[in-house]
Amino acid sequence: AIASKETTLELKPHHMNWDHIYGVNPRTEESYFTTWPIPLYTSKQNLKQSCNQRQMTKHIFQKTKGPIVILAVHLCGTLSLKAVDMFNNNPNVKFFALKPCCLPKMVYAKRGDVFRIGNHEFDAKEVCSNGSFNKKRWDGPPRWHLQPKFDLWAENLFRG
Repeated sequence: AIASKETTLELKPHHMNWDHIYGVNPRTEESYFTTWPIPLYTSKQNLKQSCNQRQMTKHIFQKTKGPIVILAVHLCGTLSLKAVDMFNNNPNVKFFALKPCCLPKMVYAKRGDVFRIGNHEFDAKEVCSNGSFNKKRWDGPPRWHLQPKFDLWAENLFRG
């Protein structure tokens, strides 16, 4: 379960198991968190909200001594662009691991948008697609059709 002072939630398969971070090593009976040679602090953030990005810059990136690692998992659509920008804009981030999820929606292509990250830009129409997951069910074209677009999406994110 995920526990807090206010409530306890049942851990579902898609939830992160906090025991991997804050649990106790059964062999030593010491907390993983306190025995790691590198401090690990987690922060689940909504990158869609620019105020969250500003707060992260102010309270994490500008105040943290030493290198920072960003692990960006399951970022749908254009959230990956925001995560790459976060990496590019904060020199104390020394490692960035990105696992994008979905391609950007077709609205960006229909508007003729150009995505810009760092010094790299590319046409939205090259990587946008219809389709998305809805309650673990894919609703869209066959996913194997999208592989070339996803590969291009990943390549452009890397270039940014």
